[in-house]
Amino acid sequence: MKILKYSVIVFLTITMMVGLSVAWFEPKITVRASESDECLSVIKNMVEAVNNRDIPSYINCFVESERKDMEDFTSRYPSEFFREKEYKLVNIKELPKEIIPAIGASISRNANLDGERFFYCGIDMRLDREEKWLYNGINYRVIVMDKEDNNWKIGGIIVPSYKVLVDSGYGFGTSEEVASVKIEEEMERTGLVKNYRGDIIKDLRPTDADLKAEKGLITANDTKITTDNEQIRPSSITVYFTHSSNINYWGNVRAAVPLYDYVQDVLPNEWEGLWPSESLKAGALACKMYGWYHVYHPKWNYSPYYADVKDNTADQQYFVNSRYYLATQAINNVGGIGICRNDGNIFETHHFDGSYNEDGYHSGWMSQHGTKYWADSPRNRDYDYMVHYYYDYSPSSGNQLVKYFYY
Repeated sequence: MKILKYSVIVFLTITMMVGLSVAWFEPKITVRASESDECLSVIKNMVEAVNNRDIPSYINCFVESERKDMEDFTSRYPSEFFREKEYKLVNIKELPKEIIPAIGASISRNANLDGERFFYCGIDMRLDREEKWLYNGINYRVIVMDKEDNNWKIGGIIVPSYKVLVDSGYGFGTSEEVASVKIEEEMERTGLVKNYRGDIIKDLRPTDADLKAEKGLITANDTKITTDNEQIRPSSITVYFTHSSNINYWGNVRAAVPLYDYVQDVLPNEWEGLWPSESLKAGALACKMYGWYHVYHPKWNYSPYYADVKDNTADQQYFVNSRYYLATQAINNVGGIGICRNDGNIFETHHFDGSYNEDGYHSGWMSQHGTKYWADSPRNRDYDYMVHYYYDYSPSSGNQLVKYFYY
């Protein structure tokens, strides 16, 4: 996340605040009709390509950066492209950009989301094997659209925070959406991934040994802990690899990486390993909670990625075995501590390169160089100050105070 990158996020939602039942490929658009029709046409083409197993047409629906990653995948695994057997658009409406940070639905590093379109939709899927957020039945997604060479293209398809979206009044009010909120809440608080029937299809609970390794010197009496929360830290995060070193090490383009290992091999690539310890602690929390959030709300859970995050600046830079002892020490020092909104919901803890100054107050974007600025003398601020400085009352935290929880 060191590079601010301008992309366009589109929620598969095509009418501002108005839910539409959509006839197969024939939704009626009443708001910003010409642009909406253009976006919808691309979405329709993507859906049709999935059903026809038409890889070239599918790839052509996406922005250039995604086309490259998809073509690289096809060159390696052409027979493993689609897991969905059927794909049908059933609900769609446009969402205002103001809600996007709170539901964790952004692809771009453009904090203002300028020029982006957001569409929230229900997609009826059929699969041979159900996985996390890939269920037989209606799956709810956000589609991200970029204006590329004056043409709308898909930038991503995201699993948003359903509870925050529904509680904010932007849901469809369907029984499947209610079930999705229930699955999401149980997943975050138990680590168990269930389908609509209540079957457990994946166990993301960490082992005691895993938690002990991460916590290092932390104790339950640490003064930074302000609340106990029913949150389960996921054991692993599924990463899609674009760096050859990661592909060679794991022997595949994706793998379930233990979350503690993942954060150890992310932090030194996002923060400088020799920066002050309080800066590194703030970074450790931001990197950990960003990955944690996306385990439960994947950014790339669609063909061909089927992953929670990527290993590049689209998310966080991950290079296997790049860990540095001072960074790991900072991770240990905030091990067992998480951050969430005041209402208990975890959120997407954005961070970026930033500048060595005071910029970013309550922005929802932690400035990496900004944390060094605050940690350096004569300011000598601690990580707690930085977490609240950047994330309190921000769009990302739903304009709420941020608090800590212990796990």
